[in-house]
Amino acid sequence: MSITLADSYYLKALDLYPYELDQVTEALNFAISYDNDHAGAHCLLGMLNLYQLGKYREAEDHFERALASDIDNTETYYSYADLLIQIGEYGKAKKLIKYAYKIKGINVIRLKHIEGLIAEIKGNYLKAKEYMKIAYLSSYRKVEREFLKEELDRVNSKLKDQKKSSCK
Repeated sequence: MSITLADSYYLKALDLYPYELDQVTEALNFAISYDNDHAGAHCLLGMLNLYQLGKYREAEDHFERALASDIDNTETYYSYADLLIQIGEYGKAKKLIKYAYKIKGINVIRLKHIEGLIAEIKGNYLKAKEYMKIAYLSSYRKVEREFLKEELDRVNSKLKDQKKSSCK
């Protein structure tokens, strides 16, 4: 399999993201001009719009185009779910996650974490704890385990605060 010009520009953008945003944008524009359906480029454009520009509609459009181009592009699921959580579309985020579990190569630990975040935001700390614990116990990378331990600690703290306030 050969690398296309669109792939080359996408890889350049990916390498520069998120530090050289003007060059990232230029490289992504070239990638899209060579392949309008480049899933990776659309995903990265979605991330740029979401995290750097705060343009949620544009981000959603790019994530949807990425999935339409390549339903197996795993990175799109994580970032798209993050967007949906940020804009309060929890039901849509849950549906996306449910489908993502079917994708070969998807990071199930990340999906469990995302499900935990949704439960936490909705105030269901017991369910959030359950998801976070599954993610933590399933993880085998030190950095990931440390991160998930902090997430689990935060949820446990909220759970304790909730119990204290209900006892008063």
